Amino acid sequence: MNIVTNDNVTKIEVGYLPPIWVDKYVEALEELSRAKEMLSHLQKTQKKKLICVLEDKTMKISESEIDSLANAIYGSFKRIERLLRDISEENNMNDSFISSKYNRILRRNAENSIITQLNPLVNQLKLVKKNYISKLETNPVNILPNSSETKLELQVRDDFTSNLISVMTF
Repeated sequence: MNIVTNDNVTKIEVGYLPPIWVDKYVEALEELSRAKEMLSHLQKTQKKKLICVLEDKTMKISESEIDSLANAIYGSFKRIERLLRDISEENNMNDSFISSKYNRILRRNAENSIITQLNPLVNQLKLVKKNYISKLETNPVNILPNSSETKLELQVRDDFTSNLISVMTF
């Protein structure tokens, strides 16, 4: 290992650094963790809204919070999808790893690991949305603003998550 130190600057030869896709893998894992936290927070917020039976400011805040959380989760899924593509298509400059069979196996295992963790999250989000909409529709106090618009949005997002799963299963 060649390490050169000049005036408090340490340089390490590129041949000893991990491939760039490893950073993207770590970033995808962090994004998965954030998505899990947001999904948990979304469920709590939905429960809070369902408990509210009177239309007041807290309910409106909950609705906007639910929308922003759902959008943030979808954004997180898209970032993870982009990172997965980057991992699978990465052509880094680390010559010792470019044609390495070992590197290809590690990269594929990293992709599979992320996909394995992401698929249950996507399915859980679908279930959470479906249950939330059905509970809102069966609520004696109609707090669902416009049922047909919400169903359309749910269908559009379900199509997105279905496409996301099919893209990721290579």
